[in-house]
Amino acid sequence: MTAAGKQVIDHGGPLLIAIVGETGSGKSSLAARFVGEISAELRVVGWLQPSQGDRLGNGAASAYGWQHIEVDATPIDYLHRDESCQPPYREADGAAQVMDAWVQAQIADPRPIDLLVLDEIGGIELAGGGHRERLQRLLARHPAAVLVVVNSRRVQEVSRLMGQRFDVTIDATQPDALQRLRDVLIARRDFERVGWFGALAGAIEVGAGSVVHGAKVPLGGLGMATTQAAVLTRAAQPMVDRSRVAWVAVLSAAIKSLSPAGQRLRPMLAIVMQGWLYARALQLFGWNVVGVMSGGFLMGVWAGSQGLLTQWLLFGDALTTALQTLNVEATRMLGLPTPRLSVVIATWLALHGGVVAIGTALAWRRPLQATLGKGLPGWFVPLSVPQRRRWGGALLHAFRDMLRPTFWVPLLLIIAALAWAGQSRESLIWVALRALLIAWTMFVLVQRLDLPAVPSKLRALGMWGPAIAWRRALARFDADSPS
Repeated sequence: MTAAGKQVIDHGGPLLIAIVGETGSGKSSLAARFVGEISAELRVVGWLQPSQGDRLGNGAASAYGWQHIEVDATPIDYLHRDESCQPPYREADGAAQVMDAWVQAQIADPRPIDLLVLDEIGGIELAGGGHRERLQRLLARHPAAVLVVVNSRRVQEVSRLMGQRFDVTIDATQPDALQRLRDVLIARRDFERVGWFGALAGAIEVGAGSVVHGAKVPLGGLGMATTQAAVLTRAAQPMVDRSRVAWVAVLSAAIKSLSPAGQRLRPMLAIVMQGWLYARALQLFGWNVVGVMSGGFLMGVWAGSQGLLTQWLLFGDALTTALQTLNVEATRMLGLPTPRLSVVIATWLALHGGVVAIGTALAWRRPLQATLGKGLPGWFVPLSVPQRRRWGGALLHAFRDMLRPTFWVPLLLIIAALAWAGQSRESLIWVALRALLIAWTMFVLVQRLDLPAVPSKLRALGMWGPAIAWRRALARFDADSPS
């Protein structure tokens, strides 16, 4: 099947941006201004087609040049109006040889391409000529982003030719068009950082987190929350939109599902929620010591409260009865006055929040390093990213997760406390069955995660930024695995 005949879906391709407009609307001029701004900071490869000669009644030029993107590059003659052709342009003699030689030089250059600019892809390429073969050869170099100048009437056709839908479409006639182009590349840079730190945070969770949760290290959840807060702080520091740091936590939680040992579900929920709380605190208070410490405090509070909330989800109001019974019996054995249960819980949560807030402030005060490491920590030896398990395998693995002491020991303790408080046998059976059913359902859903398919689903929803971060994290994750 040819590229033009493919369904427009996400194949893990680059960020695809379209500058659209009618003929003569200033699309190429906008692309030239944008390239002039960013070419000093990024490796920009591609070409512009400046208009030459007179403008015709429909806004088209009588001739177009071709100019590769480089300082002081001189345009060559490329297209001349010829009504006997369809589309009504013919190539200038010798133009193809010059352009093909330039393309070959770019392909031979090993440096990664940050942005590929294609001006213009239209009727000639759709008919099988022009730059069609050149763009396919350059796309094979896997540029990070592609900017295509295209006529508004041909957006869908060019999208099929590219093999994927456009992630961003910008009308050249809009007054904020240039700023929107800037914002897109800024967002891409932020989400690439999200992807790298998502892989790093996931590596820590799969490695150290598995040891902590598998060995039942006391206050291990508090230590992992403090570590995550530090990672989020380092990730957010140079970002333009720091709310995007919440996606670092989402990626970390997804990679946590691959953990070979210890708990998975509860840490995954904790990681996502803590990341969301941290990002909301930064939005509310800004990037300052108050903002980062507030975010760290909320993360610590969640680390201390999630166990209680999870058990409440499983057991309902019966959990309050069990905890009150344990509170009374424990203080009686110690010969202490019995405090109110709410005071005990509030003190517990405040201590967690304070510890994580201090750790977050220390990470915030540390100077930002100029560059990131090329790989994940040397101690990290992850599993390869698996495909989604079939239903049979998911049901079996969920059953195995329920056999872990981290699940059934708290269940037995709560049942015992309820029995001590005088709950009826029927009530105990109902509480146990409810907990088993809810937990089993959640474990099955975790086992059914299809991590490699997530970027495609995100991109289909228009969430191209998180999709880029997700692919980058999984690529980094696999790159550092033994395979």
